[in-house]
Amino acid sequence: MRVFLATAESVRSRVYLLKHNVQNVLFSYHIMNKGKFGINNYEAADKLLFDFKGKTIFCDSGAATLQKGITPKQFDDVVVAYGEFLKRYSKHFIGCAEMDIYNLFPKEKIQEVRRYLEQFCNNLIPVWHVNMGLKDWKAFLDNYSYVAVGITKLVKEPVLFRLVRLAYEAGVKVHGFAVTTNEKMINIPFFSVDSSTWINGDKYGEYQEYVNGKVMKFKNVRAKENIKRRKIEHVNVFLKPSLKTERNLLAFQKLEKHVTKLWAKRGVVWDG
Repeated sequence: MRVFLATAESVRSRVYLLKHNVQNVLFSYHIMNKGKFGINNYEAADKLLFDFKGKTIFCDSGAATLQKGITPKQFDDVVVAYGEFLKRYSKHFIGCAEMDIYNLFPKEKIQEVRRYLEQFCNNLIPVWHVNMGLKDWKAFLDNYSYVAVGITKLVKEPVLFRLVRLAYEAGVKVHGFAVTTNEKMINIPFFSVDSSTWINGDKYGEYQEYVNGKVMKFKNVRAKENIKRRKIEHVNVFLKPSLKTERNLLAFQKLEKHVTKLWAKRGVVWDG
């Protein structure tokens, strides 16, 4: 299982990702453009490709962030700009997420946008949401080699398992967006997932540690309370934020290796 560490568009995050030679990174197209509608930040894209040369890069459209307050006209401008961006850069990415704003636009509109973007990108990834049905999922499996599940926290685990099992049997890779829980990674055999919680050391002072096949989270409470609650010794929650972020990153790298070996033992090995 590939664990793509998100926020690669951030200069601050990039310091950690490069220092620890992270192989799988994810960036947000919309955030990289600094939230501007219909404008491509080619300078930032070129820098990202230079910095992560030889690494595996996942392009997230940023639809989850983009949908906050966007008008239909702005959305159309963004779609055109994203198409231009994909035409220029998509060959450098393992996959590029579509513009899946289902809560603002009807399914027919998103399908129209998908067809438009596919003119410029042969590795566009359609994103299934909980309000869609099994018929939509099977249609994805019939037409794509790499698909995704959006907002996985809203999808019940048995449903997720069934979706991924069907994809695996069809030879289709599945990406789980924002999969930050140990349980989902251990119980659902995704080809890939992504998480931005590793950066929470800098943002919120959150400290994460890899322990016995899981990433455990600790907050800024007294160390004794953490140790008692988690039954773990030598947990220092008073590290500097930058050190916490580094520890968090290392924890996810260890978890990635663990779940990959775990699923291999269970007979689930994805090609590529």
